[in-house]
Amino acid sequence: MKPWDKIPSDLNFPAGVTHVLLIDTDKYSGNFEREMSAFAIGAYDEDRYHGGVQSAEFEEAAEEDPRLQRLLEKVTSISHGEYGDVTNTIWPTPECLNDGYGNHLTLAEFEAKHPGKQGCCAYQTVAVFLDEPLTEEELEIVRTRATEYGKNRIDFGDRADPVQVTGVRQITVEVERTVKTTVRG
Repeated sequence: MKPWDKIPSDLNFPAGVTHVLLIDTDKYSGNFEREMSAFAIGAYDEDRYHGGVQSAEFEEAAEEDPRLQRLLEKVTSISHGEYGDVTNTIWPTPECLNDGYGNHLTLAEFEAKHPGKQGCCAYQTVAVFLDEPLTEEELEIVRTRATEYGKNRIDFGDRADPVQVTGVRQITVEVERTVKTTVRG
């Protein structure tokens, strides 16, 4: 199993099926995952301060385009070990590693620069949790809105380096919980 194939250990998925929308980018997503999620699909966590401006922009756009409201209706939350219930988080990016010095490299670049060494996952992907999968049309809407956010990103009131969306995809996480009860005595 590759490092990016593992589900982040701080996430506690509920029993059953959860769909995960993944927006791959060219930058560390921990600097913008909440804002991109809020702008692209309306997903933000009300008890956290991130995403307020972007969620307001999403709500205005949803008034003009009812397809956006349908996107938001598919968003769900899961339990995060540090932040409580979340609708979105950062996610490991396939074929991308962190060299331990904060540099994110493709697998080929990493192997060329650090032969025989093992890297850590690079988190350049934004994950949004869904009750049901998105259609191809909805994925294209998300791609367009995420790309727009990336081009016009604002960080602490100032224009920030643009973020390039390199892909939009979905995965399904299925969790089966079993309980073993032992009675002694």
